[in-house]
Amino acid sequence: MTVTVEKLQGEPIVVATFTEPLDAAQDTRTFNREIGILAEQMDEPIYLVADLTAVDIGFSDAVLGLAEAARGEMAFFKNPQLRHVVLVGLSGFLSTLTNWAKQAQYGGGKSSQVARSLDEGLALCREKVVEHSRL
Repeated sequence: MTVTVEKLQGEPIVVATFTEPLDAAQDTRTFNREIGILAEQMDEPIYLVADLTAVDIGFSDAVLGLAEAARGEMAFFKNPQLRHVVLVGLSGFLSTLTNWAKQAQYGGGKSSQVARSLDEGLALCREKVVEHSRL
């Protein structure tokens, strides 16, 4: 498996770390399953940081992974607990992914951002947790 999923202690933040060799469809299915298990155990909104700094994402990887996240078994992008997603990495393609994720066929309307480091991604998620707690 080239994806690990971990809920941060005392926070509604889940970190998914992807590593090489990347199999976008299979790794996203694993990701969906692991996130689904965590979601069943949580009674709060989920803020996701997907750390993609260790993988090289190509066009086909992006399409396969996004389709699986949105339409596959246990498609996490359709989970009502999901409040915000931060994609972490240096690929310029990540901004394109966040734009695609807003389209109806990929679950539409999920709040998302791109960060260049895990620390920045966690900070962005923590800001969203505070912002949403005020609503």
